[in-house]
Amino acid sequence: DRLNVAMRLRILLLLLLLAASSSAASSGSNEICAEVPLRLLLVAPRNPRYYVSLPSLLPAYNLAWNRVRSRYPGHPVLAHAHTSVIYEDAKWYDFADDHRAVSEATDTVDPYYLSYRMSQYFYNVSAGRQCIHAIFGPTIDYSVTQLMPFAFHTGRIPMLTVGALDEAFADKSETTLVRLTPLQTRDIVDIIGVFMRSNGWRRVTVIYQRPQRLPASDIPASLSVGKSIAAWCTGRQLKLDGVECVFELAGVLQPSEILLSRVGDSKSFVVLCADPDTVRDIMIKAYEHGFINGEYVFFNIDLFSSEQLTARPWHRSSDTDSNNQAAAIAYRTLLTVTLRRAAGDRYAEFSRRVRERAKADYGLADYPDGQVNSFVGAIHDAVLLYALAVNDTLAEFGPAGLSNGTLVTERMRNRTFAGITGLVSMNDNADRDADYSLLDMDPATLNFTVVANYHGGEKRYVPVKDKRIDWYNRNNRPPPDVPECGFRNSKCSKDLSQVAKYAVAVLLVLICVLAVLVLLIYRRLRLESELQTMNWRISWSELVPPGDRLAALAAAAEAADVEALSTGGGGGAFTAASRRRRRHNQCDNNDGHCGGGVCCPEDLEAVSLVSQDTIAGVPISRVPAAQLFTRTAYYKGSLVALKQLPARSKRLELNHKLLLEVKRVKDLASDNIVRFIGACLDPPNEYLVTEYCPKGSLQDILENDNIRLDWMFKFSLMLDICRGMIYLHQSFGPHGNLKSSNCLVDSRFSLKIADFGLRSLRGGREQKEKEADTYAAFRSKLWTAPELLRIAASDSNFDGTKEGDVYSFGIIAQETMYRKGVFYLADGEDCVEPQELVSRIRSPPEPQQQPLRPSLSLEELPPGLDGDRAHALLSLVGSCWREEPSTRPTFNSVKSRVGRLNKEAAGSGNILDNLLQRMELYSNNLETLVAKRTDQYLEEKKKAENLLYCMLPKSVATTLMRGESVAAEWFDSVTIYFSDICGFTALSSESTPMEVVTLLNDLYTLFDCIIERYDCYKVETIGDAYMVVSGLPVRNGINHAREIARMALNFLEHISTFRIRHKPEEKLKLRIGINSGPVCAGVVGLKMPRYCLFGDTVNTASRMESNGLPLKIHISASTFTILQSLGGFVTTVRGEVEMKGKGRQLTYWLHGEGDSIVDPP
Repeated sequence: DRLNVAMRLRILLLLLLLAASSSAASSGSNEICAEVPLRLLLVAPRNPRYYVSLPSLLPAYNLAWNRVRSRYPGHPVLAHAHTSVIYEDAKWYDFADDHRAVSEATDTVDPYYLSYRMSQYFYNVSAGRQCIHAIFGPTIDYSVTQLMPFAFHTGRIPMLTVGALDEAFADKSETTLVRLTPLQTRDIVDIIGVFMRSNGWRRVTVIYQRPQRLPASDIPASLSVGKSIAAWCTGRQLKLDGVECVFELAGVLQPSEILLSRVGDSKSFVVLCADPDTVRDIMIKAYEHGFINGEYVFFNIDLFSSEQLTARPWHRSSDTDSNNQAAAIAYRTLLTVTLRRAAGDRYAEFSRRVRERAKADYGLADYPDGQVNSFVGAIHDAVLLYALAVNDTLAEFGPAGLSNGTLVTERMRNRTFAGITGLVSMNDNADRDADYSLLDMDPATLNFTVVANYHGGEKRYVPVKDKRIDWYNRNNRPPPDVPECGFRNSKCSKDLSQVAKYAVAVLLVLICVLAVLVLLIYRRLRLESELQTMNWRISWSELVPPGDRLAALAAAAEAADVEALSTGGGGGAFTAASRRRRRHNQCDNNDGHCGGGVCCPEDLEAVSLVSQDTIAGVPISRVPAAQLFTRTAYYKGSLVALKQLPARSKRLELNHKLLLEVKRVKDLASDNIVRFIGACLDPPNEYLVTEYCPKGSLQDILENDNIRLDWMFKFSLMLDICRGMIYLHQSFGPHGNLKSSNCLVDSRFSLKIADFGLRSLRGGREQKEKEADTYAAFRSKLWTAPELLRIAASDSNFDGTKEGDVYSFGIIAQETMYRKGVFYLADGEDCVEPQELVSRIRSPPEPQQQPLRPSLSLEELPPGLDGDRAHALLSLVGSCWREEPSTRPTFNSVKSRVGRLNKEAAGSGNILDNLLQRMELYSNNLETLVAKRTDQYLEEKKKAENLLYCMLPKSVATTLMRGESVAAEWFDSVTIYFSDICGFTALSSESTPMEVVTLLNDLYTLFDCIIERYDCYKVETIGDAYMVVSGLPVRNGINHAREIARMALNFLEHISTFRIRHKPEEKLKLRIGINSGPVCAGVVGLKMPRYCLFGDTVNTASRMESNGLPLKIHISASTFTILQSLGGFVTTVRGEVEMKGKGRQLTYWLHGEGDSIVDPP
C-alpha cells in the first residue's frame, strides 16, 4: 500500500509538471522532433497469454520496418527510425534495431507503474528534452485509456494501435488514436442484425462472459465485444421484439441453468461471446438437454482463436471420446463469426517468418502452427500506414511537418493501401474497415469452413459461391422464430407425431417402388442425353498443327539467341532433318524374286521432326523432337493422331445408331486399346482423333532393322495383342480388321489395338468399293480370315468375327517371328502379287489339299528358342489360322499358351517389371547409336567453337558460350593498326582472280602467324586492308602501343622477303598507320556477328595509314608519347601533315626498336 501511495504521488507530481509545460505543445508541434531521427514507442504486454503480445508483435513489427527500408532506400527519415519498447506488464527497456529484450514480466498489468513511466516519459517530451514521433500500441483497452491524454496533450503524437476494441474509442474528438484493429465491435452488432433480418428472427438471447476477480486493467478482449452487444440489446437499435437482456457468465450460473432458464422455450437464436472452452461446455449441455433438434441456432463470436482451433473447435484431445462425439453433433447447430483471414502464399510466408523469429529470438516455443492471427498482421500494416503518412508529410511540409503530429495523423485518414493482410481501407475516423467470415461445420469432414463473408467497409453480407449453411434440420432451412409446434414440440400432441411416423413408413415404401422406375427412366434419359451432347465432336479450330507449335518453340529458341546476340553474344544453330526409309520386301528387278512375301511397288517414308541445337554454350538446349508415323495435331495441349475419313458422296447423317456406336467406342478404356478421343466432321477436314503412339505401329518396328527384338520382347508384344483383344471382345465385339499396322506401340513399348468399330464414320461399303481393285486394298486383306474374304465379297457391311480376329493374330504372330513381311513364304516360292494371294486364300481348298498359309519353317526361326518351345510356338500359330473357324483357339487360350512360352516373363506378372525389361532392351539397342551420335556432336561442337574463336576475341567468345551477355564497353586507351598494299589495284588488274586470292591468302596467313606472338586481335580484313588492335577486350595498361609497334616492325621486316607466286620479281609495298586513343567496342550483328570498334581513334588511325608512305610506319603523336614513356623505340619527326577532317597534325616515323632498325631513318 505504501508503494502504491508513493507511486500515485509521483504520478500526480509529474502530471502537474506535464500540465504546466503542455501549453508549449498545444499547437501540435515539437521543434526538437524536426531535428532528430524518427523516434518511435512500442507499447505491448510481454505475457503471451494475451490475444496479442510483444513476442508475437515484434517479429511482425521488425519485418514491416525492413520492408519500409527496402521500399524507401536511403530515405532521410524512414531509414533511420529508432524504436523504444515499454511493456504493459513489465519494466521499460530501450533498444534500436535488433528489437530483442529480456525482462521479467508480471502476470497482470500494473496501471500505476505504467502511468508513472509514461508520465515521466511524456514530461521529457513536453519539456523539449526528448521526442516521440509516434506510438505503436498499447493493445489493452485500459492502457489505451491511460496513454491517449498524454499523446494528445503532448505534441498531438499519433497513436497507432491494434487494440482499443471498446466502442467508446470511436470518439476521436480529443485524441490522435488511429485504430488498425482488424475488428470493430460495432461491426459485430451489424453482422448479428443483418443475419437476423435475413432469416426472419426477432427474438435473441445474448450471452457473454466476464471472468471474476480480475482487475479492470486485465479484462479479456472478448468482454469488449460482449459489452458492445449488450449496449445494442439494451438500446433496441434494431427495434426487435422480445430481445432477452444480456447477462454474464461469472461462475454464478452453470451452462445447464443458462440454457434452461435464459434460453428455454422462447428464443431460437442464441449469441455466444465467451472463450472456446466455455462455448464448448454450453454446447455439450445443449446436446444433453435436447436443444440440438434443428429448432435452435447458436451464433458464436470467436475472434481470437488460432486457425487450428477455429477449424475443429469441438474437439479436445484431453477429453473423452463420448464428450467429443457429443460436441461434434452439437456444433452442427453452431455458426461462428471470426476475422477474415488473409489468403495467399504471401501471408503464409509472412506467418512462417513471424513464427521462426518468435521462437528463435523471443523464446515463444509454443507458437501455434498455421497462419498468425490478424492482430499480428495488423501491426505490420500499422507500420506501413505510418511510413506512407510520414513520406507524404515530409514531401508536403518538409522535416518541420514531422514535429506536428496532427499533420501526420490526418494523412492516415481516408486512404487505402496494400498491406500484408490484404487491401487495408482507413475511414475518415482513422479506423480500419474490417472484414469477417461466417463459418459452418462441413458434415463430411467435421471441419468448420467459410460459408459467407461480411465486408465492413460496405456493410454487406456475401455468401461464398457453391457453399451453403447446413441448418441441421429436416428441410435444411433456417428455423422459424417460433416453431409451429412450439419449442421441442411442446404445443403438439404425441398422437400426431405417431401418425406422422406411420405416414413416413408408407411413403418410404412408395418411394422405393418409384425409385426403381425413376432409376430405369433416368438411365434411359441419361443415355439419350449423352448421345445428344456429342462431346466427342471436335472443331477443326481446336486442332493445332504440330508445325505451329514447333514454330512457336523455334521462335522462342531463336528469341533466346537474338537476345544473346543483341548483348554481344555470338553463336548459331544447326538444323538437321533426318529421313528414314522403311524396309520392305521388294522384288529383284532382274529375276522378279522376292525374299519370300509380297512385292512392294514403292517405299513408304516416315518423317522425323527437325531438331535444333545451339552450339554457343553448355548445357545445350534442345527443341524436343519425336518421330511421327501419322498425321498429328495438338488438342487441348496433348499430341493426338489424326486419321482422315474418306470422301463421301452424301452428307453424313448422325443417327441414333451412329451416336450409340461412337459412345461405345469412346467408353472403352484399357492399357492395350488406343483411346478414341473424338472426331472432326467439319468439311473438308474430316478426321478421327485418337491417342498418339510415338513408336509407330508394330509393322514399323518389325521393318526397322535398327531395333533388335529378342524372343522375350516378341512374346511381350504378342501378349499385349491378346490382352487388348480379350478386352475388346468382352466390352465391344470383334475387331474385323486386325493387322500389324493397326497394332500401335506407345512410348513405353506397350502395344495397343487401334482402328476398330465406327464403320459408319470410316466409310463402310462405299469406301471398300473404291479400294476394291487397288494394290493397297488387296495387301490389307492378307490378314483377313478366308471365311471373311468370302463373306465380304457379297456383304461389305459384315463386321468380322472373333474367330477371324484369332486368324489375324496368327498372321501377325508369323510376321513378328520371322520379321520378313506379311504372309512370308519360304525361299523357292514364286513372287506372288497380293491380288493373286487373296484369290487363292478366298478359294476353298480341295479335299486333301492344304490351304495356303504363310511359312512356318523351324530352320528360319531366329535363334533364342529351344526346340520344345519352338515346336510349341509353331503349333500355336498354326492352330490360329485353321481353315475351320470353330477349331481355332480363343484369345484367352492363346494368351495362356504364349505366357507359358515366355519363360523370362512367365514367372512375373508384374506390369512394371515387364515394362522395365522392355525399356532396358530398347536402351541397350540405342547405347551404341547414342555413343556414335554423341561423338559426332562433340566433334562438330569443337569445330563450331574454333570457328567462333576466329570470328570473335577468345575472351568474348568464352563469355558467350557460358551463357553470359557481352555488353558494349568503353576502353580509355588502345592502339589501332591499319595497313594496305600500295599499287594493289594495278597488281590486281594484271592478275587473275584466283591469283589475287592466292596472293592475299599467302600474305594474311603470314600476318596471322605473326599476330599470334603478340597481345593483339585482328579486327577485320577488307581486300588489301588489314586492321589490328591491342588493349581490348582484355586491358593491358599502356603496353598496347609496344605490342602494335613490335608487330608492325615484324610485318615490315617479313614483307621485304615475301614473294608473289605469279610475279616473283615484284615486291609488295606495305603502308602502315598507327594511332592510340579511346574507343568503344562491342558485338554487332545477328547473322554474322562481328566485334567492332567505334570512335575517332579508328578514323585517325585510318588517316595515318592513308597519309603514310610505302614501307614506312606512320604513327600519331599519341602513339609517340606512349612509346617514349615505354622507351627503346627509334622514331623521327615527320612534321605536320594535313589530314582530311583533322587539319594539320604532328606525326612521326617508327624505324625500329633498340639496335633492330627495320626502316633506317
